[in-house]
Amino acid sequence: MMAALIPVYLPPAAPLTHPHVSPVFGDYAGMPPLLLVVGSTELLLDDSVRVAQRCPGAQLLVWHGMPHVFPGFDFLPEAREATLRIGRFMRHCFQGEPTQPLAPVVPAMSPTEPVVADRPAPRQRSRALIYLALAIGGGLTVFLFLRALMR
Repeated sequence: MMAALIPVYLPPAAPLTHPHVSPVFGDYAGMPPLLLVVGSTELLLDDSVRVAQRCPGAQLLVWHGMPHVFPGFDFLPEAREATLRIGRFMRHCFQGEPTQPLAPVVPAMSPTEPVVADRPAPRQRSRALIYLALAIGGGLTVFLFLRALMR
């Protein structure tokens, strides 16, 4: 499915390693503080870890069992907690204070490993799986629509 969407996003001669195509290939020298919040079931988890390793001031929070853009779904307790953490991070940045690392969800790991949130309860995991199924269904619908337009 992704291969069919590439021409919609990129011109034919665009190099896939250009930083405008993927932030993984960006230069993070002099970047302001960066917070990456990602779910452990997220398709972009590996890329988020790579960006965090390349950007010296980055903070990475990984939440077990959470799908793509989970902070946007307020019915998940993890989303509410992630939103609070994002708010604290932003307040530190905009108040001109040095950004202090957020308290990890679990004890800190080595600098190259992500901080990982606790596993959600089975009921919460079910909600996340329902959301993931809806997101996949919506993505498939968009894909089929775009494919029909390209014909």
